[in-house]
Amino acid sequence: AMTLEGNLTGRILKDVQVPVDFTNLTYDNTDLLLSTHFNEGSGAIVGDSSGKSNHGTFLQAAAWEFGKESNALKFDGQNDCVKIPASPSLKLEDRVSILLWFKWDGGNDRQALISRSEECASEGSYNLYVEGGKLQLSYGVQGSLKTVWQLSNTLDQNQWKHVGVTLRYSTGEVMA
Repeated sequence: AMTLEGNLTGRILKDVQVPVDFTNLTYDNTDLLLSTHFNEGSGAIVGDSSGKSNHGTFLQAAAWEFGKESNALKFDGQNDCVKIPASPSLKLEDRVSILLWFKWDGGNDRQALISRSEECASEGSYNLYVEGGKLQLSYGVQGSLKTVWQLSNTLDQNQWKHVGVTLRYSTGEVMA
C-alpha cells in the first residue's frame, strides 16, 4: 500500500516519485503450490522452495549451465524434462498462474516449457509451449486440448524472456 500526503484536490499528479523501503519485505508463499528455480547447478534433483516438497527429477539428461542470473537447466528440445510427481498439494481448483524465465534457441517444432496432465484425461491439463517461434498456451476442455492464447510477436532467438500468465479453467480466460 502506498500513501500520498498533502492536499491534492483538483490537481493531476504527473511524474510523481515516491520513496519505497524494500528492506523489510516478506515472502508470502501461502498459496504457492510449486516454486523451482533450477539453480542447483549439479545433480538430477530440482528443488521446490514453496514449502510443499514437490521436488522434481530429470527423466532425460538436461545440462547445467549459467542462466539469466545464476545456474540454469538447458534442455535440448527433444526429450529432456523434469518430472514432478503427482501430489494432493498440486491439485488445482479453478486457476493457475505460471511465471518463468526462458531462452528459446529456435526451431519450428513444439517445445514445451511447462506441461501438466491428468492421467487418462485432458481436463485439468495445460501446456505452455513455443511452436514456430510463437509462445502459446493450451488447456484441456471437453476431452481435448484447446489453444487459448498466443503471443502475437515471434520470439527472438537466444534472448531471455520473462512470461507471466494466468489461466482460469472454468471460463478459459487468460491474463498475460
